[in-house]
Amino acid sequence: MLVAGCARDDPNRVAPDGAPFSFQLPTSFTQQPALADRTKAGAAATTHAAAVAIDVYNTITVLSFPLDQDASTLSDGELVRQLAPVVRTLTTTQRRVSAVQRRDVKAGRAMYLRILDNGTSQASDLYFIFAGRSEVEVACQWQDKPKAVANGCQAVLDSLRVG
Repeated sequence: MLVAGCARDDPNRVAPDGAPFSFQLPTSFTQQPALADRTKAGAAATTHAAAVAIDVYNTITVLSFPLDQDASTLSDGELVRQLAPVVRTLTTTQRRVSAVQRRDVKAGRAMYLRILDNGTSQASDLYFIFAGRSEVEVACQWQDKPKAVANGCQAVLDSLRVG
């Protein structure tokens, strides 16, 4: 049983009801159910969402998406190709998006990219983590607290469980 998005045995473990993921609440962050709801509503295919934040400009969101096939059977190149439409959607004249790179995280194989907003100090690191038939996206966004968000993001990645 989960209570208020936390695992029963660990009140600092963020685990939305029925989600294929959970993670440890990073230091200096608080859970943000309203932000999770808005994020989930904006991502049509997502099944679950969680959000934690220092404040409105420095956030971490975690989303899950079901996959049609087991991602372990796909090459890195195929995963990058499948992310190409996402990258195109994210790339605008107001945003610069880095090339997709492979990263290994404790929860599985991940693809990573960075988004820099032109004209603002806002930036995001996105991790697309593939485990079996699930994709979990970890989006770490900051405006004026890059180090705190980077530390929180690493804590989420280090404690993330998928499956």
